Amino acid sequence: MKDRWLAKSNGLKVTWFDNWHAVLDEALDSLPEMEACPHDLFRRLVQTHGAAQKRAALVTEHGSPVAIVGLRKIGRYRHELVTWVIVPDSVFPAQSGYLIPALEALGVETIVGWRRMDSAPPPSPLMRNRETIPVHQMQCSADFEEYWRTSVSGHWNTIKKCRKRCQDFVFAVNTPGAAEWTIQNWGKTWNMEPVLLEDSLMIARYLENRGRHYTFLLLDQGKPVAGHTFVPHRNDFVWQQTYRDPAYDSHGVGTRLMDLTFHWAAEAGFETIDLGGRHEYKSRWAPPDGELWIFTICPEPLFRAKQAFDWARTARRELMNRVR
Repeated sequence: MKDRWLAKSNGLKVTWFDNWHAVLDEALDSLPEMEACPHDLFRRLVQTHGAAQKRAALVTEHGSPVAIVGLRKIGRYRHELVTWVIVPDSVFPAQSGYLIPALEALGVETIVGWRRMDSAPPPSPLMRNRETIPVHQMQCSADFEEYWRTSVSGHWNTIKKCRKRCQDFVFAVNTPGAAEWTIQNWGKTWNMEPVLLEDSLMIARYLENRGRHYTFLLLDQGKPVAGHTFVPHRNDFVWQQTYRDPAYDSHGVGTRLMDLTFHWAAEAGFETIDLGGRHEYKSRWAPPDGELWIFTICPEPLFRAKQAFDWARTARRELMNRVR
């Protein structure tokens, strides 16, 4: 355990823990539980170190816990939240109004994904590189095929072709090993860091055992050829990971599986399907509806030092180019 006071006008104290501690259990019990990431899952995310250094920061005000921040170290100076990307509507356990102040008090550079929160992130003088990304969502009560026929989507003919090409394949939900197959192959395809892959698998197992994680497969004579994973959030269905076997690209197995998943979600009674942001192809499936934010909280001294380093590196590169 490491303890340090920070000279911050918000008057918060930060105590660092390299490993989970009983003090954190007591503090966690006093904090509101995140909807999509229960305290038990958050604790496991911090405790599981694997290939990356993790630590927890207990943030207190006048001796009372206001937040516990779980971090993974990425690079020499940067950190990311242990809930980064994997868990929607989950930053870290905190009292109302303390998410951004707690991040400011840490004194380290932290990348934050702000997804499916009740509002946009509040402003901060330490917020850098804020990016606002449109999210594509479809109402499950809508006529999917009507949207796919529009010129905005232009996806209907492709979907019809994939239905024919995949008519002999089997659609399966939550079969044993399906989540592992999909997530492992997703990680390899995108060259994911081992720690992110490990945490993704742990989260999938944890939520699946509690009926809060779904994996959809398309099977060719029992062989998985495409997979999608989703988690419920409130009454929405949120896309997580995806993989398709490149040997079956001519069949359009990824497209066919998403087509089937849309209809499954509607029949299951979900309100919307949330495909997240980035990647232009998502507009073929659903219109833009909502936003997610990615930003960095970085203390001023570190930010200025990094600016100076980047300037020096650029100047050196330009000088070397002139010499050549």
